[in-house]
Amino acid sequence: MKKSFIAIILMLVLLVSLGAASAFADSSEAPGVTVIEDADSPTGYSAVFVYDSKLADTAALGLKDIASVTLYSDCMKLYSYDEQTAGAIDGAFGHLPAEYAEGLYPAGGSGATRLDVALEDIGDGLFRCSIPLSSGAFVYNYTLTDSEGNSVSRLDDPANPAARNRVTGVRDLSSIAYVPYNAAKSNTDQWADRSLELPSAGAKGTYLTTGYVGADGTTHGLAVYLPAGYDENRAEPYKVLYISHGTGGDLYGEEMRWFNEGAVCNINDNLGLDYVVVGMNNQEFATSGAGQPDWDFTKIEDDQLNYIMPFVEEHFNVSREASGRAYAGLSMGGATTSNFLMYHGDVFGYYGIWSYANTDLANYCNVEGLVKEENQAAVKANKDAKIMIAYGSWDFGMEPCKQFGEILTGLGVEYTELEVPAAHDWENWQLVYAWAAQNFLFK
Repeated sequence: MKKSFIAIILMLVLLVSLGAASAFADSSEAPGVTVIEDADSPTGYSAVFVYDSKLADTAALGLKDIASVTLYSDCMKLYSYDEQTAGAIDGAFGHLPAEYAEGLYPAGGSGATRLDVALEDIGDGLFRCSIPLSSGAFVYNYTLTDSEGNSVSRLDDPANPAARNRVTGVRDLSSIAYVPYNAAKSNTDQWADRSLELPSAGAKGTYLTTGYVGADGTTHGLAVYLPAGYDENRAEPYKVLYISHGTGGDLYGEEMRWFNEGAVCNINDNLGLDYVVVGMNNQEFATSGAGQPDWDFTKIEDDQLNYIMPFVEEHFNVSREASGRAYAGLSMGGATTSNFLMYHGDVFGYYGIWSYANTDLANYCNVEGLVKEENQAAVKANKDAKIMIAYGSWDFGMEPCKQFGEILTGLGVEYTELEVPAAHDWENWQLVYAWAAQNFLFK
């Protein structure tokens, strides 16, 4: 069953090597993004972005033509501990990429931290700019404007497109640029070398997208990473991580974001890790409409336990034991993970609560402020479960995570806590995931 299913999936759904279009080459006029060694760059590298307007469907975009192109990213500006307050990021203190120096870190995560760079028209429908970037994976998008002033934003790079779920037809949001590490010019602390986020030069796992019928009776998207050498007939099932995104504000393919923006495939490939990763789209279970932050956790838990996991366990060779399962998430996904821990503490062996947690005392505690007995029983049911709380230094999710840690401490439950130099952004979650993959998950 598993063999025939996967064979069909591999023919029907998206199979990509994430980051293939972000080449390390000498050409600086190839459409897409080309990362080059640059002696004049403060990081040792520059990313050259070339937008090919001939690849854009102007009619579908509602544009007369393409008169100008602007690249933007909310995580390319640089921030320092000397200027920022813990638990918040102020875009006014953002430094331009060309100002990179020791003690500055890429961060952002909001419109206030956004970098906009106008591309130069170099002829033949091509627009170009060059940006010095530090090590790691960087999200970027484009805004196109026509000669009448009409603009369209949130566009990925047609020469380096975002992933698409071939079953649901929904695409991810951003294109990605991958930049190597130059030890002679870059920060030297433990967070500086982010080479794990780059596409692996060695063995690669398989990334695919598919769909399942969820708790509401409709088809939802799933994204799955199978490690290199995956054997559907292996006697020992593979350990499996179920990983949730946060609120995206729309129906962009959230199940794919950890694999694309979060660089999960690259990190696992580079580390040679041997577990399956499954991403889902929990934002479809928002009370006031898909993409809103008021997630219906009861429906999400039902969907995960009674639809997603049975589907994955039927079609892939993964563990059905708590010790072989993990659940993690960012932002609202972190809140989801905290709920699983409090109410389904015996289902997973590892819980990653990152950049937010559900600290609603009406859910967890009685009127005296003490954790309800049934919640104590749930979180203590799996005495071997490992818990990791993580957040960025300038992350608005820091305080809820710390508060949730206090709840766990009150229960006498131990956990690992991690802080990284970032905000509520993908620069944060790439670091957190890489650390968790090396030091926490299935360890």
